[in-house]
Amino acid sequence: MRFLIANLTKPSDLVSFENINKIIPDLYKTSTQELQELPDPRIIKSHECFDTRYKKVIYIVRNLYSVSVSLYHHLIKYKRISQELEFKEFLQDFLQGFRETTISEWYRNLGSWSENVTSWLDSEDYASGDFLLIRYEDLMLDPLQEMSKVNRFLSKGADDVQIQEAIQKSNFKSMKNIENKQKNVGMLAETNSNIPFIRSGNLDEWEQYFDKESINLVNVKLGKVMKRLDYETY
Repeated sequence: MRFLIANLTKPSDLVSFENINKIIPDLYKTSTQELQELPDPRIIKSHECFDTRYKKVIYIVRNLYSVSVSLYHHLIKYKRISQELEFKEFLQDFLQGFRETTISEWYRNLGSWSENVTSWLDSEDYASGDFLLIRYEDLMLDPLQEMSKVNRFLSKGADDVQIQEAIQKSNFKSMKNIENKQKNVGMLAETNSNIPFIRSGNLDEWEQYFDKESINLVNVKLGKVMKRLDYETY
């Protein structure tokens, strides 16, 4: 979504891993002074729980099954966890919000998946016109429809052709090509270049990682939250 919005709002720029933080700053990699110096309206990437300081929010949510697998590989790439760590063990930590792990305090401050999601769903902003919920799965299945919502929410005034161009620039093939040229620059610096940042995006990949015990664990702990987002439980 970060690259999609960057390509939508800056259609004449060549958005890349090298300059993405200048176009849409990462809250955790940008100083307070740099953020304050940004011209309004500022578009900032964060993973925070509900915060009244955010005037408008595009909240991207992803099926817990898929997002846990994605984060597992992301943390291995960024050398935050060992490649030897089994996914099943990782899942236990993930469901608890990494409260009892050696992963940096940054991750623990974001809350667990359910805590983060419900903080927004239960907020006064959720029913307002200043909050836009986008499900990752819907974005994958119908990117034009979902990005048209983003376009209206941001009052960008782009037409369908311009939105499609942003989608094309941000699709998996385009992103993989950019990554292959910039494996060690910008936000990819000091990561394991042998592990891709842009993976498959396959909506069913999680099935290769979850056994019946893990699925039951998720259903018991988070089934109600999943259903609030119209996600299936298994």
